[in-house]
Amino acid sequence: MERKADKSGVAMIEMTFLAPSELPQESTQSKILVDGKELPDFAEDRQDYQITYKGQRPKVSVEESNQVASTVVDSGDDSLPVLVRLVSESGKQVKEYRIQLTKEKPVSEKTVAAVQEELPKLEFVEKDLAYKTVEKKDSTLYLGETRVEQEGKVGKERIFTAINPDGSKEEKLREVVETPTDRIVLVGTKPGTSLPEDEVKNLVLNRPELVVEEETIDFKVQERKSDKLYLGETRVVQEGQKGIRLHLIEVENGKRHLKETYDKVAVQDRIVEVGTKPGTSLPEDEVKNLVLNRSELVIEEETIDFKVQEQKNDKLPAGQTRVLQEGQKGIRVHLIEVENGKRTEKESYDKVIAQDRIVEVGTASETTKPVPQESTKPQVSEKADTKEIASNAASQAQEEKLPNTGSAASQAALAAGLALLGLSAGLVATKGKKED
Repeated sequence: MERKADKSGVAMIEMTFLAPSELPQESTQSKILVDGKELPDFAEDRQDYQITYKGQRPKVSVEESNQVASTVVDSGDDSLPVLVRLVSESGKQVKEYRIQLTKEKPVSEKTVAAVQEELPKLEFVEKDLAYKTVEKKDSTLYLGETRVEQEGKVGKERIFTAINPDGSKEEKLREVVETPTDRIVLVGTKPGTSLPEDEVKNLVLNRPELVVEEETIDFKVQERKSDKLYLGETRVVQEGQKGIRLHLIEVENGKRHLKETYDKVAVQDRIVEVGTKPGTSLPEDEVKNLVLNRSELVIEEETIDFKVQEQKNDKLPAGQTRVLQEGQKGIRVHLIEVENGKRTEKESYDKVIAQDRIVEVGTASETTKPVPQESTKPQVSEKADTKEIASNAASQAQEEKLPNTGSAASQAALAAGLALLGLSAGLVATKGKKED
């Protein structure tokens, strides 16, 4: 800025600088330091590291960048690894690393070979905490009416467990990462109903049902190259663990609605180190016959047909049917290991559970009218006096007046009974005359 010769005084300049707004970063890039030096062979995708030190135990720290939040958990015990946790500024990216610090032991002259001591491993598992459903009475709602005041939210907890060399496990720490939020439902207590009077007679209160279904999630196998192992050699760094996924399904009037899905148990991949070092650890005589056979995991699906269930209903007319639930075919997954041409089934589980088809069958029948029975006349071969006695008894029966309370069939049966009674009386009289 130049000032003219005929001008004098003090010039004031006002300047404003506006910084553009920035979104939270999702990177977890930081430096992990051991006694002020960067961790050797550090990679973001690698979780486990092992460092041997002499003298005093080194200190593990983090040099943060890009607004990354870090947490270092060091128990001070060489049997447990140091846990480092990095969280991005947005909170969406989380990285965790385990650094095993081992103090170098002095080797005496008498020691022939170094013996590697197995140390316990520290693992952690995040589990979901289910929310509770709380019902509150509301006098402004009618009986049978409900209203959701607050939706529930699943929480999370982290469990740290030490795995000893003998396979036993010991829980070290349990912390709540996220507290679950209760689901609040308002339940009506006001007498009456909000429906018109004409619809009150047909009022049916249907309350939905919450069904919880579990689904098993298979773990994946990750292979990492290692130049410390010979070609063909493998070593399991981390065992795989299957996960469990929960589905919250609301069933109302036979209809299923998926409300929420979350992982009850997180899937843990199986990590295997594969050797890349040339040569072999076998003696030279066995190198010629060395064959590397690696098994293969094959996944096959099988369709499971549904069954048909019949339920009798005496309220439906005979011959009529009604479908209560449609059938659904299931899917069964088979995990088959193929090695040297041989197939071995390792595990099988239902990916989709078959749902039976339920049908109501009517059993109600129409009222049948009674069929009159024809009276059979017995054949009796007796003398003339027996016939006379029978005819007299029949004539007496016809002369008597019967009350008209039954049908024609019942009256015919009564007349036949009186005729038989008369015949039996005649036979008794005939036997009496013969004896005289």
